[in-house]
Amino acid sequence: MKKNLRKFFQEIFASLSSKAYKKHDLKVILITGWAGTSIVREMVYHLLKPSSNVRRNTTEVWWDMSVPLTILGYEDRRRNLLEWAFLILKASLSLVLRPRYAHTVIINLDSSIEDTAKYWFKSINPDKIVVLKERPESKVLKNLLSIQGIESSTFIFNPQQHHQIETTVKKKFTYSTDDPDLSYTRKKDLLVIKYKNEQVSIKIPRRSKFIWEFIPPALAVGLNHGIPLKDMGESLSSFSYHPRQVERAVFNLKKFVHDDE
Repeated sequence: MKKNLRKFFQEIFASLSSKAYKKHDLKVILITGWAGTSIVREMVYHLLKPSSNVRRNTTEVWWDMSVPLTILGYEDRRRNLLEWAFLILKASLSLVLRPRYAHTVIINLDSSIEDTAKYWFKSINPDKIVVLKERPESKVLKNLLSIQGIESSTFIFNPQQHHQIETTVKKKFTYSTDDPDLSYTRKKDLLVIKYKNEQVSIKIPRRSKFIWEFIPPALAVGLNHGIPLKDMGESLSSFSYHPRQVERAVFNLKKFVHDDE
């Protein structure tokens, strides 16, 4: 009984989120990978917020209802039967009565929680997909690459780490130490970023030697959004890293490296 009810609610909210996506012309930025997705999510939100209508998931994606609830703009939590029924009614009325509101939604999905790959976008194609450190056999990545219409999405990734994406996708924006799109060089406590004829230097946080790896992908998203590199360099100088997010990212990153050895 519970299994059937859960499947019923999945179908209902998948349909509602799909309709909201189309009506409001939502631009979805998806950030996926083994480590640091929440840090990059917060960086991207920090960079886009001053010039765009943007929101993001504030609870980590943890079950099959997380994505549709985030798309619809509702709190991602469990509810009883009556609460789910009320939310369906509320979301349905909102689709009918609320005027069109074009904006961007940022969603991060940590691939260390592989169960979330069982339920994914069926009728929502992310505008941009940021792939951080990821394994070729990743269930999440395989699901993303198999989405119908995924050729319209721009993949943002490091080609030195993701050769399979490089040869698979049509639209891409890449970053690496010697990349024609966005290149970076680490010089002691500074990260030097180059894009076309522009260059900025960003101070690397002392709290972790790994944190600098998450700066280039966030900047790549901003550049794709039309934000000048200089403005983003200044903006990130005031960015505050959440200690718990840093701790989790470092733990997953070390595990990622250890498992590959």
